Amino acid sequence: MHPLTPCLFFIKITLLILILASIAQAQTNAPQPPQSGPPRPIDTAFDVQPESIAGGCTPKQQNDLSTAFDEMIEMKNLISIATGHMSDGQESPATGWMFNYLFAIPSSQENQDYGEDRDSTHVDYLLSIWTLMDLIGRHSSGEFLLYDGRGQATKTRIYCSSDWIMRTSHAIDARTDEVIRPRRALNGGGELFVTTPFRSVTKIAALKQTVPPLLEPRDTICGANNNAVTHLHFNTITFCPRMWTGPEGEMKITLASSDPPEVGVLLDKYQSFSETFLHEYAHLVGRMDLQENLMVNVESADRGREVYGFYACNSLAENGGAQLAMKNADSYAVLGVALFFSGYDWRDGTCQTAEYWEAWRAQEENPA
Repeated sequence: MHPLTPCLFFIKITLLILILASIAQAQTNAPQPPQSGPPRPIDTAFDVQPESIAGGCTPKQQNDLSTAFDEMIEMKNLISIATGHMSDGQESPATGWMFNYLFAIPSSQENQDYGEDRDSTHVDYLLSIWTLMDLIGRHSSGEFLLYDGRGQATKTRIYCSSDWIMRTSHAIDARTDEVIRPRRALNGGGELFVTTPFRSVTKIAALKQTVPPLLEPRDTICGANNNAVTHLHFNTITFCPRMWTGPEGEMKITLASSDPPEVGVLLDKYQSFSETFLHEYAHLVGRMDLQENLMVNVESADRGREVYGFYACNSLAENGGAQLAMKNADSYAVLGVALFFSGYDWRDGTCQTAEYWEAWRAQEENPA
């Protein structure tokens, strides 16, 4: 054997080990698929369901909702700031009169007209509105989660159609997963299970009856006319297909993308995904079990009736007072739109300039 043969063999083995190690290292450092972008603000508090899941959202729908979420937070902040200005008597006349017409909370200008100070009850109402906006901010930042019907704290799920809801022949008890059979009292005591099945919606709990006109046909949650539905029992918000494919085409994603306001245009013209998101968020966090001193307790579709649009909200405040108005989700959404376009005065539900109302007041004070 040549004296160098063992050395050559050792060198070959060493090279082979180095080559194999290099291959292994190359495999370990193989290019990874590109990372998706940074988490979007909406993802902190919401689990937007992908389109691979029944009722989930396409990538475009996810982007639309993310964009709307960002503007909705801006609207929420405007309402929070406005409540502080109202409490201090420093709000603009346009802002003050919107609180008056939507929540029956007198504006500072009206108080001055009557020589009155802000009533402590009205300050409490303003604090409750601020608290509701604060809860939206805290939930959206991930400070707390909400509980579903099973008593589990989870991220709120967002769907883009009601296809995720599965009908069963019987209602399901949220606590036990057992079938609930309706019972009928017997004469003389006791009870009888009624064998006729009735419909439920998921394995979480039976859906309560809601306002019928919104949910026709009744086989679907979205129906023909509904934009979105919040269910506290399921901890979900369902944005309905109508928002993307309504009679007038896709709804505006943001107010910022809408046509600039013109004098005389109706406030209710400015419907957007962001306004709808604020409406649904008021349902989601506006409930008494979140905070003992929360006076709002916003009604949701499975808990009570609602009214929509400036004129209906104004009528509710005028006839029902502040406490009833604060239970109505759309009152907050309409206020958010008016404050977003705060360069104008919307107190009568139409776009007017500040000068218009100043001239009107002057004429009222000094009629010809």
